Amino acid sequence: MDMEVAVCYGPHDVRLEREPLEALGPGDVRVRVAYCGVCPWDRRVYSGRSSSARYPLHLTTPLLHAAFTEPLACIVRAQNRLARPSGSTALAQGCGPLGLLHAQLLRHRGVRGLAADPLPSRREAALSLDVDAALDPSAPDFDAVVAEQRDGQRLSGHAELCQALAPAERVLQLLDQEVEHAVFAEEGIGDVHGGSG
Repeated sequence: MDMEVAVCYGPHDVRLEREPLEALGPGDVRVRVAYCGVCPWDRRVYSGRSSSARYPLHLTTPLLHAAFTEPLACIVRAQNRLARPSGSTALAQGCGPLGLLHAQLLRHRGVRGLAADPLPSRREAALSLDVDAALDPSAPDFDAVVAEQRDGQRLSGHAELCQALAPAERVLQLLDQEVEHAVFAEEGIGDVHGGSG
């Protein structure tokens, strides 16, 4: 019995091949993959713009924790670059997985975290993780509420941009242009930047 695999031999050279399935050992389970997402890192590998880095996990690391290693590393890297001091205020636009990770790390670092998402269920998820405020960027009074919440402080942002660009654009207009912001986006939409770039 064999399976279909995609093998990357080099830039722009991915081939579908057949490989034999390994025999299952005691306690093993075989899982049929229904869907597979493509990360921007996969696209960089395909185009030849990625460096190779491997970080071994400890044998006792639970697989659920291991699954969060890469996205959490992206969040930590972005926040290390931004270096928001304890007591400052930052806004996480988008309360999906990356936005919620941003909000939690901000709180862990002593940064007052605001979250914004047009979906009530996502705002509720943010509140369950103890963000200081969860706001609706489509609300008419959103700008005024953000101004009240920031209480005169400079505001940096952590935005997750996928297809719903309008709410994120509104949030980005409220951020201080002298402070750097982290924008997690589909390739070509954004990167960590300062100013109006």
